[in-house]
Amino acid sequence: MKAPLHACLFIVACLFAQSCSWQRSSAHEAREFSRYHEPAIHSASRVVLMPVFLDSGIGTSARSMDHSLIRALTELNHFEILQASIADRDQLFPEDPLRSNRLSQDSLRHTRDTFGADAVILARINHWQSFDPVALSITIAMVDCRNGSVLWTASGMWDSALRNTQDDIKEWFQHRRGSGNVPLGGWRSVLSSPSVFSRYVSDRLAASVLSPPDGHR
Repeated sequence: MKAPLHACLFIVACLFAQSCSWQRSSAHEAREFSRYHEPAIHSASRVVLMPVFLDSGIGTSARSMDHSLIRALTELNHFEILQASIADRDQLFPEDPLRSNRLSQDSLRHTRDTFGADAVILARINHWQSFDPVALSITIAMVDCRNGSVLWTASGMWDSALRNTQDDIKEWFQHRRGSGNVPLGGWRSVLSSPSVFSRYVSDRLAASVLSPPDGHR
């Protein structure tokens, strides 16, 4: 039985609140990101990605996440990923659902009718530091357009000043080097490049889409 829409959004709201609290945590405190995975996610084949919502004061450089997310999600080779425009997003979701914890069935129905999508991905950047050390806090959710259930959500804070984040970047960099697709300047270049750091975070988020919460992050 699918959870009602308000209950599903409560899950997202809890992760959003947790993500915001991470911004106030000690810069030396290491944390993993939280995620929720619903097995019914495998029933969605066509998914539309909305441009990320930005918290007040966050500059347009954070829009690099839009490009990074669609690449990372497409490389899962599990969904057909469609990309909506900001105009599409603002028409379909005039209020940020991740901030308001409200998502109307009409918005989901119109999204399905407009894109022929089974699900929609909504994301919000809560914190963005584009200078060295780069830092990013994001909440993201995939919602079923057919019944309003949350199929996947994740939230966390990635701070390139933290040692555990740097260790994870090294691991990510080694994996990308094996595929022949790495940034110039070695893994340390990721710490000062907002666009490459966005790709790192997007890859980590995408890796959790099809994995249970106790899987590798």
